[in-house]
Amino acid sequence: MAEPERPVAAGWNVVPASVIGSTHVRLGVVNQDRYLTHALSGGARLFAVADGAGSRSRSEFGAQYAVEAARLAAERHYSPAARERTVPGRLRTAHAFARGCLEAFDGLLDGMVPAMSALAPRPRATDRPDTRDDRDDPRKEYGTTLLAVVAEPPWYAFFGVGDCFLVVDRVPGGARLVVPPPAEREHDGATVLLTSRDRWEHAALGVLHDPLVRGLAVCTDGVMDALLSSRRAADGSCALAAPEEMSRYFDHFAAPGHRPEDLAERLASEDFARTSGDDKTMILAVLRP
Repeated sequence: MAEPERPVAAGWNVVPASVIGSTHVRLGVVNQDRYLTHALSGGARLFAVADGAGSRSRSEFGAQYAVEAARLAAERHYSPAARERTVPGRLRTAHAFARGCLEAFDGLLDGMVPAMSALAPRPRATDRPDTRDDRDDPRKEYGTTLLAVVAEPPWYAFFGVGDCFLVVDRVPGGARLVVPPPAEREHDGATVLLTSRDRWEHAALGVLHDPLVRGLAVCTDGVMDALLSSRRAADGSCALAAPEEMSRYFDHFAAPGHRPEDLAERLASEDFARTSGDDKTMILAVLRP
């Protein structure tokens, strides 16, 4: 059964910010994070962040290709002609969008560095992990994570590889961590990347339906320690969560007269710098009433 039609939201206040980490400043390394916000035809919005792996020599280019791949996949799978409005249809679209992100990323790497095609087989957008050894694959130098969110309130589809995370703010309800950094972020000594052979096996993929969501924070892991808190579950294990005070970020940028540069200044503050020397990137988007 098709869902009932709802009014399209009036729009978003979108505030993106990315600041270079203190460690990168000290080492003379460029900011390896990238972000992209994009209005899709039909009213949906794409928000994407990518964090190039510091150990890879061309990771900032990989991060740029990652957010561009998300844009290409979103335009294809969330066009008015392709959009499905049943619940099963939205799940199929999210799955196709995830595959599209991987395929577009692979295609961009092949297009920018044609010699790669002859040097090594690329990872596959498949349900089955590719276990071939990638130590000699030149694509590894473009290693990056990605988190892409397609927002069409009250529906939110997401796809991620690596340790970026998504927080939503609900009214009522407050901030909630929807896509956490993986509990086991390290795999064979390294974060799973878009260039990893087993990227699909470790991907985050889903669809959220929530009419109470008023805002999103799409973040790279450089802000994780500054923003998220650790809570102990009943079984004694610890899990990350969005603290109650995180709703203040959404309150601030929902208010008239806010300064967009406030977010960049916050990410560059000493409070954030002392938690991590990594680059810090956030897209904060608040629905306008």
